[in-house]
Amino acid sequence: MDERRRRRLHRGAALLLLAAQGGPHPEPGHAVNLLGKAFGLLVTAALLGVFGLVVAVPLATGATTLTVLTGSMEPTIAPGALVAVKPVQPSEIQVGDIVTFRPDSGSEDLITHRVVAIHVGAQGTQWVTRGDANNTDDPPITAEQIRGTVSYSLPYLGYARQWLNAAGPAPLVGLAVVIVIAALWPLIIRRRGDAAPNAEAAVDAQPGTRIPDLRGASS
Repeated sequence: MDERRRRRLHRGAALLLLAAQGGPHPEPGHAVNLLGKAFGLLVTAALLGVFGLVVAVPLATGATTLTVLTGSMEPTIAPGALVAVKPVQPSEIQVGDIVTFRPDSGSEDLITHRVVAIHVGAQGTQWVTRGDANNTDDPPITAEQIRGTVSYSLPYLGYARQWLNAAGPAPLVGLAVVIVIAALWPLIIRRRGDAAPNAEAAVDAQPGTRIPDLRGASS
């Protein structure tokens, strides 16, 4: 038997003995480490992106997040979407902008539709709106009725916003914990890989472990 084959058999026998005795396992492969790191980075990036768009950006820009409940703006904005509504000067609103407004000055309801026309007359400026899915225009509105323009919308996250508002701070704390774990996951995987001894070191560390002598094995 050549020396290289004898050494391979010797190493294989050592691994089998360690497995039978419950000894340490070999160091995880690089593929596992890379997958763990990639998973952690992707989850962290996704969660931070959602958190930024739902919480951080609206706070920084003074916008308000609202949930769209009807399909009047489909396909542009579907029911359940979250919209960020930013206050603007009425003079900045142009045809094509999506605005959120009260149907009348004393109403608590809010409507989000697109501006299709602007009329300037003796009574001041009025904006005509219409939902993208509607066939008729809404009654003209005035500056006092307008809350702002829609900066961006995020599909389905409006439902999540409603649930968070109803559930209180506990889900936000849980989300923060998940973000921290996802951010630290690549480091955890790396430390586990570094801490796992290789097979030869594990053999040396096992007192009383006898490795069979394979020198006399036939080739």
